[in-house]
Amino acid sequence: MARTVMYDFPEYVVIDTETTGLDTDARIIDLAAIRVRQGKIVDTFHSLVNPDMPLPDLIMRLTGISDEDLAYAPFFHEIIPDFLNFCGQSPIVGHNVSFDLCHLAICCEKCGVAFRLREAADTLDMARYIFPWARSHKLCNVASLCGFCPENAHQALDDVMTTMRCFEIMNTMQPMPRPEQYAANISPRIRSCYLENICCDLGGKTFCLTGDLTCMSRPQAIEVITTHGGIYKSNVSKKVHYLIRAEEYDEDAIDGISTKTRKAYELQAQGHPLQIINEQEFLELLGLER
Repeated sequence: MARTVMYDFPEYVVIDTETTGLDTDARIIDLAAIRVRQGKIVDTFHSLVNPDMPLPDLIMRLTGISDEDLAYAPFFHEIIPDFLNFCGQSPIVGHNVSFDLCHLAICCEKCGVAFRLREAADTLDMARYIFPWARSHKLCNVASLCGFCPENAHQALDDVMTTMRCFEIMNTMQPMPRPEQYAANISPRIRSCYLENICCDLGGKTFCLTGDLTCMSRPQAIEVITTHGGIYKSNVSKKVHYLIRAEEYDEDAIDGISTKTRKAYELQAQGHPLQIINEQEFLELLGLER
């Protein structure tokens, strides 16, 4: 029996861009596409792009791309004709692909190039349909839900490979029931034993939390902090010593990075001694192990 698919594309092109930011004036710094035929990659396009401006510190942290990497890269107007020819009239697939197409269209308009690409399928929409219970639908999380671990996230060529795999897997799937491990966010081991036996002094340090911890609920985390000598703040400021960065789900932020994390990066760049720690490091501060 033939498999039922959402999209019947014998051939399509997956695209991805990395940009200098989210606003409409953001410039493309990394552009990639792969042509897929009958589930197999048959051709690849990739180029770094010189934005003719210094990169924001956050973008360098996020992508691993530096000003030095882009110093001798071609400008957008030099590579876009080859990119558009590569895509041709094929269906376009991407993750939050409207973001990529919007920036491509704006950049094309600025350099007087006719833009003709149109969205055909968005793996973000597919993931929301198939995994509606997931806390996050950013690309790396969708890959995990599809059963594999992506490499080098936030680099355009690696992201198109990941998007293609997610598309091929999800294209034959129906909405998945909520797994048992997502039903509750609190680890029974933490709830029944650890919380009652924490013996530490957080020394008046101030904490902020972004995302969902897997070992305890947010109210539990706040209670643990405040009953063991710490202070909890709901927003990042110069007074915060630790930002606990858990699983993030702010899909309107740049590639899933929350507003609190962006603010923490800005404060670090200004020289403030704020530390960004993950869930495991938070547990270690409490004298716990997962």
